[in-house]
Amino acid sequence: YPSLAKSGNLYFTATYEDGVGREDIFIAPWSKDHFEKPVALDTAINSKGYVFNAFVDPDEQFILFTGYGRKDDTGRGDLYMSVKDATGKWLPAKNLKFLNSTRLDYCPYVSPDQKILFFTSERSTLPVSFDKPATYSQIESISHKTLNGTGNLYWVSFEVVRSALK
Repeated sequence: YPSLAKSGNLYFTATYEDGVGREDIFIAPWSKDHFEKPVALDTAINSKGYVFNAFVDPDEQFILFTGYGRKDDTGRGDLYMSVKDATGKWLPAKNLKFLNSTRLDYCPYVSPDQKILFFTSERSTLPVSFDKPATYSQIESISHKTLNGTGNLYWVSFEVVRSALK
């Protein structure tokens, strides 16, 4: 899930020995005609758990990603956002709690005009159990419904996201 900035810097997820956690977001800075050695983003973004699926603003002013195993994680992976301060340093990422579900929320992408945030979520309306044994046709019918837990695409105004973080 690479994300390329206008500068040519490449952001991606990897598991390297010099990382912070189990999976981290790295930046491979672009230098004239080649990528420099990848460097893990600091702990404003990366954590001891899993951090993946980064979307970086083309101007590198904000980053959205999925984090799993963080102290404020509400599900099996939540969307987070960090912005840069005036010095160009990433500020501590904030959990987008108002968007996240108790399931995996991942693959954020902001439209080029920065009006819409798209993301995938495995939120589900599947029953945890049945009152009586389910038939094959009942299970098959449920599995073909939209909120079957296999991932659907969602969108929200990106201005709403920005406002919620202020």
